[in-house]
Amino acid sequence: MLEKFRHLAAATERGAFLFRPRGPQREWEMVGYGLYGQNVTGLAILGESGVAASVKGGNVKYSRDWVNWRTLYSGLDYPDVYSVAAHPDGALLAGTEPAAVFRSGGVEEPWRPLGETTSLAIENEWSHPDPPHSPRIIRLLVHARRSNSLIAGIQSGGVLISRDGGRSWHNQKAGLSKHLTDLRLSPDHPDRLYATNFLGFYRSDDLGRSWRRLNRGLPYEEAEALCVHNLGPDRLLLAVRNPEDDASVLFKSDDGGEHWQVACAELPSDEGLRVTCLESGGGVYFAGTREGFLFGSRDREHWEIVRAGLPPINTLTWVGEYRLPMGDIDG
Repeated sequence: MLEKFRHLAAATERGAFLFRPRGPQREWEMVGYGLYGQNVTGLAILGESGVAASVKGGNVKYSRDWVNWRTLYSGLDYPDVYSVAAHPDGALLAGTEPAAVFRSGGVEEPWRPLGETTSLAIENEWSHPDPPHSPRIIRLLVHARRSNSLIAGIQSGGVLISRDGGRSWHNQKAGLSKHLTDLRLSPDHPDRLYATNFLGFYRSDDLGRSWRRLNRGLPYEEAEALCVHNLGPDRLLLAVRNPEDDASVLFKSDDGGEHWQVACAELPSDEGLRVTCLESGGGVYFAGTREGFLFGSRDREHWEIVRAGLPPINTLTWVGEYRLPMGDIDG
């Protein structure tokens, strides 16, 4: 079913993985693995240049071959990195705890902070329920059409928007609870953002200036993960926690979240699974779970196991066609 699609990367609590399919109805093989034992919170594919990983307590790591990794720490003030993104101009962006955004001109360049977020944190009383109660940036997005527009999702704090490449930031969460579990851009609607939290699903059609809560059809409210179909920007997939058994139920929308209906009440497993992340690429949906299962589906209703026996999965990144570089890097 998924044999035509090439690579998928997974950031887990004990390392980073790269997978590709062996053939129809077969478990995908692991072709890249690194950062053993480290809590990898996000991945950014840098084209033929390699991959960057954000690591809790470990700064940002870089590799050309998924085997040899080195730490990009110069100028990065905070070692707890929860998100990483690649900019079209070749730069790297990193989101940290405490909530700050850093930019590096490339893997050989030092990091520098982008704008002032500390004052915004104090003004808006950002916090996080886990000690030491410090806000963290869990999602960094670069606008697909306006590369100077950067979006940062803060848990717990809301959404920061910069329209000048990070020189200034604005807290834009009117109508949105400050708690945040996921944040996505619509690929075809340039001013549309989607967000999730413990109160459900939210949509903004003015790039964060205002938000609407859209829960029509959702029997439960605690939304934990979201993805947008890469070929259909109004086709969404949402993971919501069922409070009765703590397992995830998947819901789908074909109108940008205006209406929801059950897509999959229970993923194929002998136990109830908690979905931690969703991704779409090549027309396929992917779901990663706290229990280390990785699933794939074309239609959001019928799912097959792509890989099992992984550590808890934090995020997924669809890579598509990818060639592992030959050779390695220093360190």
